[in-house]
Amino acid sequence: LELRKHIPAEFTREGRRLRMYFQAKVITHILRNAPRKVTTVANGDHSKMFESLPHKGEVSIVAACLHKFECAAAEKSSCAVYIHMETGKAVWSRDWDEKLCTNPTAWITIDRAKYKQIVEHVLDTAIVQVGGELFWQSIGIPMGYEDSPFMSSTFFDFLDYHFVMQAVKRGDWATALSIRHMYRVADDVFCYNCPNFFQVMAEWGRVEEGVGADSAW
Repeated sequence: LELRKHIPAEFTREGRRLRMYFQAKVITHILRNAPRKVTTVANGDHSKMFESLPHKGEVSIVAACLHKFECAAAEKSSCAVYIHMETGKAVWSRDWDEKLCTNPTAWITIDRAKYKQIVEHVLDTAIVQVGGELFWQSIGIPMGYEDSPFMSSTFFDFLDYHFVMQAVKRGDWATALSIRHMYRVADDVFCYNCPNFFQVMAEWGRVEEGVGADSAW
């Protein structure tokens, strides 16, 4: 949203808008959101995606989840959210009404620090069984884990953010807009109208703050 007003005019013709791609729930989401004119279709796959996601560091699951929490908090002009432990109802502190609190012990408050503890606890309880033995998974998250889809999509959203911001800092609007027609389903990515898809993916994921020289692909 912040970047749209800075996009050069030649990239805003024909209603072109900057939009991050999202994780689709079903294939029909991809088909329904396809551009009116499709010239190329490309797809790729994240190799060993779930088991290679880093837990901690500047570019990690924890950092990605905190970034998403901060984005949500900024959008709500708030710093914490109330969660009702019995119903799962969530109320941002800005919208909190004391009348909701008929049973104070049923509500907990989650701010950035507590949310970080929750994410770390989920990762610390990632246990896998190999050859009859149990192992703590210090890197990656298990396939089939209840929180794996959310954490993986959040991690790659974080890389998308850095990918676009780095391109914008360079003034490379063509690259910044190259992922506007990308859709992810688990570890697969589909892209419309991006002939240099694989060149883009070779750079995607190389976050200056700490990912290193290798692409996330």
